Amino acid sequence: MFSDKELSLLKQGRYDELLTYVKQEIENSPDDMDLRKDLIFTYWSCGRFYEAIEIYEDFLPEIQKFTDLVVTIGNAYYRIDNYEKAIKTLNSVINNDKESIDPQALSLAHSNLGVVYEALSKFELAVKEYRIALNIFPDNWMAKKYLDDDNLAPFK
Repeated sequence: MFSDKELSLLKQGRYDELLTYVKQEIENSPDDMDLRKDLIFTYWSCGRFYEAIEIYEDFLPEIQKFTDLVVTIGNAYYRIDNYEKAIKTLNSVINNDKESIDPQALSLAHSNLGVVYEALSKFELAVKEYRIALNIFPDNWMAKKYLDDDNLAPFK
Protein backbone atom coordinates (compact mmCIF):
# COMPACT_ATOMS: atom_id res chain seq x y z
CA MET A 1 0.00 0.00 0.00
CA PHE A 2 1.20 3.55 0.57
CA SER A 3 4.82 4.29 1.46
CA ASP A 4 5.49 6.49 4.49
CA LYS A 5 5.95 9.52 2.25
CA GLU A 6 2.72 8.81 0.35
CA LEU A 7 0.80 8.28 3.58
CA SER A 8 2.13 11.54 4.99
CA LEU A 9 1.04 13.49 1.89
CA LEU A 10 -2.35 11.77 1.94
CA LYS A 11 -2.97 12.56 5.61
CA GLN A 12 -2.06 16.19 4.99
CA GLY A 13 -4.48 16.38 2.06
CA ARG A 14 -1.65 17.26 -0.33
CA TYR A 15 -3.20 15.31 -3.19
CA ASP A 16 -1.53 17.13 -6.08
CA GLU A 17 1.91 16.44 -4.60
CA LEU A 18 0.92 12.86 -3.89
CA LEU A 19 -0.30 12.35 -7.46
CA THR A 20 2.93 13.82 -8.84
CA TYR A 21 5.03 11.63 -6.54
CA VAL A 22 3.17 8.41 -7.38
CA LYS A 23 3.27 9.13 -11.12
CA GLN A 24 7.05 9.68 -10.91
CA GLU A 25 7.43 6.41 -9.03
CA ILE A 26 5.40 4.63 -11.73
CA GLU A 27 7.72 6.05 -14.40
CA ASN A 28 10.64 4.51 -12.48
CA SER A 29 8.84 1.18 -11.94
CA PRO A 30 6.16 0.81 -14.62
CA ASP A 31 5.38 -2.82 -13.72
CA ASP A 32 4.82 -2.15 -10.00
CA MET A 33 1.14 -2.95 -9.46
CA ASP A 34 1.25 -1.58 -5.89
CA LEU A 35 2.03 1.85 -7.32
CA ARG A 36 -0.94 1.53 -9.68
CA LYS A 37 -3.10 0.72 -6.66
CA ASP A 38 -1.73 3.77 -4.86
CA LEU A 39 -2.57 5.95 -7.84
CA ILE A 40 -6.13 4.61 -7.97
CA PHE A 41 -6.63 5.14 -4.23
CA THR A 42 -5.18 8.65 -4.52
CA TYR A 43 -7.53 9.60 -7.34
CA TRP A 44 -10.45 8.18 -5.35
CA SER A 45 -9.34 10.04 -2.18
CA CYS A 46 -9.41 13.39 -3.94
CA GLY A 47 -12.75 12.71 -5.63
CA ARG A 48 -11.37 12.07 -9.10
CA PHE A 49 -13.45 8.94 -9.59
CA TYR A 50 -13.35 8.82 -13.37
CA GLU A 51 -9.53 8.74 -13.37
CA ALA A 52 -9.50 6.03 -10.69
CA ILE A 53 -11.91 3.92 -12.73
CA GLU A 54 -9.96 4.44 -15.95
CA ILE A 55 -6.72 3.15 -14.44
CA TYR A 56 -8.53 0.24 -12.82
CA GLU A 57 -10.12 -0.77 -16.12
CA ASP A 58 -6.78 -0.43 -17.94
CA PHE A 59 -5.21 -3.01 -15.65
CA LEU A 60 -7.96 -5.61 -15.51
CA PRO A 61 -7.85 -8.52 -14.78
CA GLU A 62 -4.50 -8.55 -12.93
CA ILE A 63 -5.51 -5.76 -10.57
CA GLN A 64 -8.79 -7.45 -9.61
CA LYS A 65 -7.03 -9.66 -7.05
CA PHE A 66 -6.81 -6.66 -4.72
CA THR A 67 -10.27 -6.87 -3.13
CA ASP A 68 -9.90 -3.63 -1.16
CA LEU A 69 -9.26 -1.85 -4.44
CA VAL A 70 -12.22 -3.49 -6.15
CA VAL A 71 -14.48 -2.33 -3.30
CA THR A 72 -13.10 1.19 -3.72
CA ILE A 73 -13.86 1.09 -7.44
CA GLY A 74 -17.38 -0.16 -6.69
CA ASN A 75 -17.76 2.91 -4.50
CA ALA A 76 -16.37 5.13 -7.27
CA TYR A 77 -18.98 3.80 -9.70
CA TYR A 78 -21.65 4.60 -7.08
CA ARG A 79 -20.30 8.14 -6.69
CA ILE A 80 -20.62 8.79 -10.42
CA ASP A 81 -24.16 7.35 -10.36
CA ASN A 82 -23.29 4.25 -12.36
CA TYR A 83 -25.25 1.96 -10.06
CA GLU A 84 -25.27 -1.00 -12.43
CA LYS A 85 -21.47 -1.13 -12.57
CA ALA A 86 -21.26 -0.47 -8.83
CA ILE A 87 -23.45 -3.50 -8.12
CA LYS A 88 -21.55 -5.68 -10.59
CA THR A 89 -18.17 -4.65 -9.18
CA LEU A 90 -19.17 -5.11 -5.53
CA ASN A 91 -20.80 -8.46 -6.31
CA SER A 92 -17.55 -9.60 -7.91
CA VAL A 93 -16.01 -9.35 -4.44
CA ILE A 94 -19.03 -10.79 -2.61
CA ASN A 95 -19.30 -13.78 -4.96
CA ASN A 96 -15.61 -14.58 -4.68
CA ASP A 97 -14.23 -17.41 -2.56
CA LYS A 98 -15.13 -16.23 0.96
CA GLU A 99 -12.14 -18.01 2.52
CA SER A 100 -9.63 -16.08 0.45
CA ILE A 101 -11.04 -12.59 1.11
CA ASP A 102 -10.19 -10.37 4.04
CA PRO A 103 -13.37 -10.24 6.18
CA GLN A 104 -13.10 -6.48 6.53
CA ALA A 105 -13.01 -6.00 2.73
CA LEU A 106 -15.92 -8.42 2.29
CA SER A 107 -17.93 -6.59 4.95
CA LEU A 108 -17.14 -3.27 3.28
CA ALA A 109 -18.32 -4.65 -0.07
CA HIS A 110 -21.67 -5.55 1.52
CA SER A 111 -22.08 -2.16 3.19
CA ASN A 112 -21.19 -0.34 -0.05
CA LEU A 113 -23.74 -2.49 -1.85
CA GLY A 114 -26.27 -1.44 0.79
CA VAL A 115 -25.54 2.21 0.00
CA VAL A 116 -26.13 1.57 -3.70
CA TYR A 117 -29.43 -0.16 -2.92
CA GLU A 118 -30.49 2.81 -0.80
CA ALA A 119 -29.76 5.13 -3.72
CA LEU A 120 -32.04 2.94 -5.83
CA SER A 121 -34.75 3.04 -3.10
CA LYS A 122 -34.36 -0.71 -2.54
CA PHE A 123 -34.40 -0.28 1.22
CA GLU A 124 -35.08 -3.89 2.21
CA LEU A 125 -32.04 -5.01 0.21
CA ALA A 126 -29.96 -2.22 1.76
CA VAL A 127 -30.87 -3.34 5.29
CA LYS A 128 -30.07 -6.94 4.36
CA GLU A 129 -26.61 -5.94 3.07
CA TYR A 130 -25.84 -3.87 6.17
CA ARG A 131 -26.78 -6.81 8.40
CA ILE A 132 -24.62 -9.19 6.40
CA ALA A 133 -21.75 -6.70 6.64
CA LEU A 134 -22.07 -6.56 10.44
CA ASN A 135 -22.28 -10.36 10.68
CA ILE A 136 -18.99 -10.62 8.82
CA PHE A 137 -17.22 -7.77 10.60
CA PRO A 138 -19.08 -6.37 13.64
CA ASP A 139 -16.87 -3.25 13.82
CA ASN A 140 -17.93 -2.03 10.36
CA TRP A 141 -18.74 1.60 11.25
CA MET A 142 -20.29 2.27 7.85
CA ALA A 143 -22.84 -0.53 8.15
CA LYS A 144 -23.65 0.51 11.74
CA LYS A 145 -24.12 4.13 10.71
CA TYR A 146 -26.46 3.38 7.82
CA LEU A 147 -28.38 0.68 9.68
CA ASP A 148 -29.03 3.16 12.50
CA ASP A 149 -30.43 5.70 10.04
CA ASP A 150 -34.01 6.61 10.93
CA ASN A 151 -34.96 6.53 7.24
CA LEU A 152 -34.49 2.75 7.26
CA ALA A 153 -36.59 2.15 10.40
CA PRO A 154 -39.67 0.94 8.47
CA PHE A 155 -37.54 -1.64 6.64
CA LYS A 156 -35.82 -3.24 9.62
